[in-house]
Amino acid sequence: MKKNFIFPLILSLIFLSHAYTQEFYPSGEIKNKTSIGLPYTDDNAGTLLEADTTLSGNLKIFSDSASGFIDGSISFNELDSSSDTYGFSTKLKEAWIDYDGQWWALRIGRQITSWGKADGLEVTDILCPKDETSLSASDYAESRLGINAAKLSFKSEKICTDIYWIPVFTPSTLPLAENNPLKKIIVPDSIQIGEYTFPVNNVSEKNLILPNRNIFNSEAALRISSYFSSADISLYGFYGYDREPVLSYAVRTDENDSSKTIDITGNYKRLSMFGLDAAIPVKEIVIRLEGAFFYKRFITDELKKNQFKALAGFDWMPSSYTVTAQYYMDYISGTKNELNRESFIHQTSLSLSKTFFQETLELSFTGLLDLNEFSSMLSVESAYSISDSLKLSLKGDFFIPGNTEDGLYGKYKDLSCFGITAVYKF
Repeated sequence: MKKNFIFPLILSLIFLSHAYTQEFYPSGEIKNKTSIGLPYTDDNAGTLLEADTTLSGNLKIFSDSASGFIDGSISFNELDSSSDTYGFSTKLKEAWIDYDGQWWALRIGRQITSWGKADGLEVTDILCPKDETSLSASDYAESRLGINAAKLSFKSEKICTDIYWIPVFTPSTLPLAENNPLKKIIVPDSIQIGEYTFPVNNVSEKNLILPNRNIFNSEAALRISSYFSSADISLYGFYGYDREPVLSYAVRTDENDSSKTIDITGNYKRLSMFGLDAAIPVKEIVIRLEGAFFYKRFITDELKKNQFKALAGFDWMPSSYTVTAQYYMDYISGTKNELNRESFIHQTSLSLSKTFFQETLELSFTGLLDLNEFSSMLSVESAYSISDSLKLSLKGDFFIPGNTEDGLYGKYKDLSCFGITAVYKF
């Protein structure tokens, strides 16, 4: 008994003596978010679309040239009546160790990296998967999920090269839970094949087929960033898997009553991407450019097409204002029936914000306009900092259909909502 007690005691004393050479920086927040469907949203009028409470925290540890970081959260979703979780879920966003030398650095573990210069639109930003289960229209930056990777960096005064090895594939999280209001938008109740309409069987994560977990299915990525007085320029390369599955449909006949239904299966396909971006300051304005080329991307299980995405925009920050405008395009050669989408998709975005009362009150507006069908998304928010720790915000998200069809944003029209968010940081 004495040996069993003394050995862990010695280890604890060694750890505590070593801990005095460390620097610890803990922080966290409690967030409550509630969203209610607007009166004109048919079945969702007055319905709670979000009711989440999240406790998140992170810890930074520094010692000489080494450091560590942990970021995680526990959430309670009051709308989730699942018997196995009772509305609770946990998430480990990041957990890595890092060594930073004079001309090189190494980071190993679960980590989040943002690629590109776009604001809320995805062009080259494909390295990290996204959490797509959230209803919020403006949480793009917060939606990134961590990847388990090793990143080796080589640094000079004006150039940094990051090499990634990702041994385990991590997909984006899709809104497949029964209580999620987004599910019925991405998974239809029925599908028409020829002259016949068939109901769709229940779709869950069990229908998604992940790549085999072996070394031959590893992913690799490269980013070369350069920093000059006239411009910041980055080059990107990625070879791995698409973070979202390619869906396939099969008709199934019930053996008992001969009725027919549709089975949906999702497969994750190989993906190659080459991209670049640039940020060019011109007096008070920063011009942002970004482009990505996807070589023979899988559109269906059998169809592969080259895809090109591009974005041009600018940021202007005079005094207490912030103005961001962008134009985005996405092109794949082919017909609409073949691709199940328009071959050329483009849209524009505009964001405006202004602070008042010594930056304690911020009013902001975000608009996205689909230039194919002229559907749009409008988001209006007022955020007030009661103290350095406590912030309250009121927000309205409006999804407006296009002229003849719902379009890119109109399909979410029944999810237009009003939301209240409270955040306490510690």
